[in-house]
Amino acid sequence: MYLSQTILPLTILAAAAVRASVLDATPDAAANNVTAPSITGRNCSEFYITVDVSAETEKLNVTAPANQFELTDLVTTLASVNVPMQSLSTGTVQLNATYKIWSQLCVPTGFTANGTLEFAIHGINFDHSYWSFDGPGSKYNYVDAALKAGHAIFTYDRLGVGRSSKPNGITEVQISTEIAIAAALVDKVKQKLQFKNIVGIGHSFGSIQLTRIANKYGNLFHGMVLTGFSTNTQGLPATTAGFGLEIASQQNPLRFGKWTSSSPTHKHDDSLRLPEHFISCHWWNRE
Repeated sequence: MYLSQTILPLTILAAAAVRASVLDATPDAAANNVTAPSITGRNCSEFYITVDVSAETEKLNVTAPANQFELTDLVTTLASVNVPMQSLSTGTVQLNATYKIWSQLCVPTGFTANGTLEFAIHGINFDHSYWSFDGPGSKYNYVDAALKAGHAIFTYDRLGVGRSSKPNGITEVQISTEIAIAAALVDKVKQKLQFKNIVGIGHSFGSIQLTRIANKYGNLFHGMVLTGFSTNTQGLPATTAGFGLEIASQQNPLRFGKWTSSSPTHKHDDSLRLPEHFISCHWWNRE
């Protein structure tokens, strides 16, 4: 069964999914301002940015699944054309919270205050390493490509992913929260680097976030590049079902035992995937 675009508008992509990550570390696992290995033509630093967030989130009529049966039932419900997504919300609630967001800033040699900064937001199923795929020197490494073009590039682990904070996956990890975080990070990075232009670069759900940021904050970016992005969302329910989600802590207690049941993981290839707080609430656009 498929949700039509009238039921599932552009801004509600990725209703339930997992984020892939190769990092399983808490915000305290690494020190701030750790310099990455030296690579010719680049200077990268890793650090945590503390972000204070005030966002209007959905009050969801959803509880964390207690077992695999409940998780499968929830995914089936989300993929059903007969269940209006709005019926899962009982209104909105104001969220005020503070998070630690793992970040990386790479600057090419000779970068000046007239330069361009690329602000990259990864999609679902990935962490910041999506932008440096296959490591330094690879033709698939976007960070390297940006640096070779003379641009600085800022990447980060989205909320609930990689080394960033991992709050409640139902009440906090929602699209409105992530948008507020992204906007705050833009302001924070301006304190670390002088540049003339800033361009938002998105992949998949990262592109969805950029469209919402443009809608809410206006000209926060001088330009945007949206990849892995389409206005046709008819295949989303089948994609969601195809993830084969399992409760992470039950699937692999040794690796994921500390995660709550609001965090599922892929059924396949768990060696490369970490659980995501999966109810990200991309179903409503109240703005």
